Amino acid sequence: KGRRDRILATLSKIGLSAKPTPGSIYVWARVDADSKVESCTYTDQALNEAHVSIAPGEAYGPGGKGFVRISLGITDERLDEALNRLETWYSQK
Repeated sequence: KGRRDRILATLSKIGLSAKPTPGSIYVWARVDADSKVESCTYTDQALNEAHVSIAPGEAYGPGGKGFVRISLGITDERLDEALNRLETWYSQK
């Protein structure tokens, strides 16, 4: 819950949005329309520019289009580092 809440609190700062879901090990976040990129482009840029790996929703079927999947299965320290990198990267776009 703590990791999920930290991710949810950061999403608006990195061009994503999501609703909290109980009992999940992932956050499914929608790529905001005003970012003007597809979810695959978003995840490629996050990996290549912020050095953070996020899964594109399309990898999980057609219902995942427009979404990214962020795992909660990492340490708090790694999560904080990833969120900081994403914030810095997105603010410079």
